[in-house]
Formats: sequence, C-alpha cells, structure tokens
Amino acid sequence: MSCRVIHNNEVILNEAHTNNYIFIIDRVPTSFLVSKFSNSDLVRVGADITNISDPEAIREMNNDVMNMALYLSSFTLPDLNVDITDIANQFASMPIVTGKLNYSPLQTNFMNDENYFIWRFFFYWLVAHHNPQEYNKRLAVQHHQDFQVNGYLIVLDNHREKVLEIKFEDLMPQAMGSVDFKDSEAEKVIIPITWKFSNFVPTNDMVVKRV
Repeated sequence: MSCRVIHNNEVILNEAHTNNYIFIIDRVPTSFLVSKFSNSDLVRVGADITNISDPEAIREMNNDVMNMALYLSSFTLPDLNVDITDIANQFASMPIVTGKLNYSPLQTNFMNDENYFIWRFFFYWLVAHHNPQEYNKRLAVQHHQDFQVNGYLIVLDNHREKVLEIKFEDLMPQAMGSVDFKDSEAEKVIIPITWKFSNFVPTNDMVVKRV
C-alpha cells in the first residue's frame, strides 16, 4: 500500500502563539508512525504495513497532518565547512578545496504540549526508523523514502513577519535528549532533538498566514 501525499506551502499561524521560531515537517513519516496516534485497533499493529486493515483511515490521517508545525524555544544552526588541502609550491603552501561540504547536526529545543503528543511523536519516530521488529530487513532506499523528510525552519520578527526560512533536506531525528520536569517552578517542558540531514539552504517556499 502507498499513500498519496498532498503537499502545500501554507503555514497557518495561530495569533495566540507568541513564538518567533517555527519548525515545519513537510509530511509525517510512514503510516506505521501515524498509526500510533489513531484508534486502539491501529495502535496494536506491527511494523508491517500489511497488518493495517483500514488503509483509508491512514490516508485520511496523513492528509490531516501535512505541514506539521512545531514551536521552538531555541535552536542552533549547524556549522558549515569544506575539506581543504594545502598544496606546496616554491614560495608558500596554497590552500585549495579538495573535498565536500560538511555539516554539524541541527540542534533544536521544542516546546511540549499538555498531552505530550510531541514527545510521543519523536519517541515513535526514533523507534520506528530503528525498526527493532524487522531489523536489517529494510533497504537503504526504503528507509530514506519512509523516514526522511524535508524540514523548514522559519524565523519571525516581533510583528509576526517572516525574516528567514531555511530548508533542511533528507531530515531525520538522531537523538532525543533528556526532558526535565519541575513542579516547584512554572517552567515549560522542553524536548531537545538532534537532527541529521544531507543539505540545508535558505529558501522562501512557505507562506505564513495568521488566523
């Protein structure tokens, strides 16, 4: 079974939120992941997509969560460097670029919701793409198609206008950091996520609409 995914380029921004950092995931990776948030019949399915008896429900859920918007408390843009080799000559060594572009991981800190949907979302994403039930039975291209997405980091100014948008390609979470809980202080619960990706580039693909 395959799901027909419809992408759009609009981000509906709730005016009640005052966050200036928004992270957009352009699709939810795999029906296996989506099934964890559906009814009890689908929660009990295994890693094999053929175990799901209601594919239309999965298609509907996939369409409901297109361009999933997550709010950030902070983030760290990756550093960028190139491989360089010094070539000796008669007078001095000359540096030339001999390799490829290298990126450090993307570091993000997401604000959790009161139902802990976001924590569970990342938990199941990590478990699903590790695929413990069918370990080593997926081809690399299958893993890429099912679990790697495009992500858009959007920075807004205090007037809620977009000032920066960065697209991350072939994005997937590598680690979910520890989450601190305190009942002595009224603090937000922050979820640290480390991402791996193949490339990032400034874009202007997303349209921010306020409601």
